[in-house]
Amino acid sequence: MLYEKRILMASLDLRTTLKFCELPYEQGIIKIQFPAVNLLLSVPLEIVQNFFLSNDARGIISQSNQLVRAVKYFITVNGMWCKYEQRFSLQLFFLLLYSIVYNEKLQIRSFHVDVSTDLPIGGGLGSSTSFAVCLAACFVHWARLQKGDHAEFDWNDLNQICNCSTICEELVQDFAYVIDNYACTFGRMIDFQYFNFDYFKVSIMDITRIRILLINSKIWQNKRERLQQMAEIKYFCPEDAKIILDEINVTSQNIYETLYEVTDSHENHPVRIQKASYAQLQKYIQESQLTLQNSYLSHPRLDNICSIAKSHGFAGKLTGFGGGFVYVLLPATTEDVQIWSLSAELVAQGFGVTRTSLSCSGVRID
Repeated sequence: MLYEKRILMASLDLRTTLKFCELPYEQGIIKIQFPAVNLLLSVPLEIVQNFFLSNDARGIISQSNQLVRAVKYFITVNGMWCKYEQRFSLQLFFLLLYSIVYNEKLQIRSFHVDVSTDLPIGGGLGSSTSFAVCLAACFVHWARLQKGDHAEFDWNDLNQICNCSTICEELVQDFAYVIDNYACTFGRMIDFQYFNFDYFKVSIMDITRIRILLINSKIWQNKRERLQQMAEIKYFCPEDAKIILDEINVTSQNIYETLYEVTDSHENHPVRIQKASYAQLQKYIQESQLTLQNSYLSHPRLDNICSIAKSHGFAGKLTGFGGGFVYVLLPATTEDVQIWSLSAELVAQGFGVTRTSLSCSGVRID
């Protein structure tokens, strides 16, 4: 992503769900419920309003570092968190709320918000980004409702949600991969090419939903460490790095073209053509994983999962530099008995298996 090469990212149909309701005025509280991090709070509305009144609203743009410090102080001095995950969640919550209050003139009233997720926390599958996108979407929707009817997000809403969630994640994490926010906000698949910190190309691919098995290797890889490893290869062995990156770029281009062939085969062609398109996609997925394996950018346990999948006639690849998951492509014509057989062997070897799909919808109002 950081070396001017093309990458593709798919939305994953493991949903993060936010439930929101306004509370009666006389309750005078904001009830925050984030079960994934074991957080349940009832915060007096008055102290939240006073916090916003006592901090310069322009800080969200011009003095972001001071704003982050103010939010950290606010949630700490009021005893809102015990664990890092709770602090992280509350920082995003108040930064996003503050941002929408400032940009949309949102009037803060008593409310209850409950955010739950099917995604594993810290698994490298975008749980923090989906959390931020859901909160941004909630507050944008609330602001729209305060001005009139609002039943679904339009293109401008989605762009605002994506931008706001990206900025707030950057403030909390020091850096955010904007492609994650595009995938969570717009759904489908994202074609992305990064040139520098403020210039990138992005397009949304209208690809058919694709079934996969998501395999939990039960090991954890640090995304930053993997990026550091790639940076060291590029610095100390620039020719090797160029070969690796060029191979990844070519494979990404091939996968890009084949995904459209798969989509077309679902709509316009007989099963024979559909099978051929999926077979080509499997080939490129295996090539991509092999490049990572040969470059020591994978992990033996992830490689083992991919090897098991290949022995059953499937193709697998790690989901990204962080976490410890592999996706296994399930062609549309795959029979359940084949999926059960592969799943049984993976489970027997201690891996977790979830059946889901890629290229799903993005953030939406239900």
